[in-house]
Amino acid sequence: MDSSVPDEIQEAVIETLSVGATMLLPPLRERMELLHSLLPQGPDRWESLSKGQRMQLDIILTSLQDHTHVASLLGFSCPPRPRGPGLLLRPGPLLRSPGTNPDTHLAEILMKTLLRNLGFYTDQAFGELEKNSDKLLQGTSSSDSSQPAHLHELLCSLQKQLLAYCHINCVTENSSSVALLHKHLQLLLPHATDIFSRSTTLLQESSWNGSIREKLRVVIYVSAAGSMLCQIVNSLLLLPVSVARPLLSYLLDLLPPLDCLNRLLPAATPLEDQELQWPLHGTPDFVDPAGQPLSQPAQSWVWLVDLERTAGLLVGRCLGACCRSTPL
Repeated sequence: MDSSVPDEIQEAVIETLSVGATMLLPPLRERMELLHSLLPQGPDRWESLSKGQRMQLDIILTSLQDHTHVASLLGFSCPPRPRGPGLLLRPGPLLRSPGTNPDTHLAEILMKTLLRNLGFYTDQAFGELEKNSDKLLQGTSSSDSSQPAHLHELLCSLQKQLLAYCHINCVTENSSSVALLHKHLQLLLPHATDIFSRSTTLLQESSWNGSIREKLRVVIYVSAAGSMLCQIVNSLLLLPVSVARPLLSYLLDLLPPLDCLNRLLPAATPLEDQELQWPLHGTPDFVDPAGQPLSQPAQSWVWLVDLERTAGLLVGRCLGACCRSTPL
């Protein structure tokens, strides 16, 4: 891919790789080693990746999104064993026997690396917004294309399967899966808190610039503080309170900057006004305020208000569990 060849040859190579690359991939552990060697270890290394390295990275990230591979990485099943010559045949996973703690070391390293790299991208996007906060931005910034397409999806897939495993298996606080979840969220939640604080500062310094606000929405939504955090907080509500309670201090740190950010955005005020108009005692004489459409700027930020309310509900449940005495 990095050779100097005519465009038609390069297009043929890309097409061939997109179809046949999965047959040439090494086993899971070797693929992990290759992934760690390719993923940038610092914010300045994104630009140093060649075109061929970026494509190789995308192929590996895409292959790891297979549910059987995600389960193997998390230690929930044995990795697929090749049958016959070569690695073309992929049998189904062998499920781990119940009652055994999965080995989550491989997943812990991968999730930490993916989160760090997602943070590099977010930091780069913020730097560009802060640099241009006094200008009217149009079009797509160059930083939008610097993140590998499947970085966010793979981390989300790992998180969702980990949370689903904890939910289905009624895990205890001593489970290795819960320990992995706590280690990961103890990194992700402070990172999200920093994103919200940085966003608030940016909006306060460029409140006149509507284009900055729209760009900021895209940056937050694809970061660890966007759709990913919404999935995590909603999932934590489905788990036993004992699983979420050790994260209480991180959640309490998250709420104030998230609330400050929402107060600077157009969605919180109309939503609160709607709630104040709800009919009392079920009187049918009123029109349901929730059915009234919001303005377009407000609609774009409703998800962030929902995130704050869900995080507040989760904090309330944790505090409620702290107030209850131990069962007899």
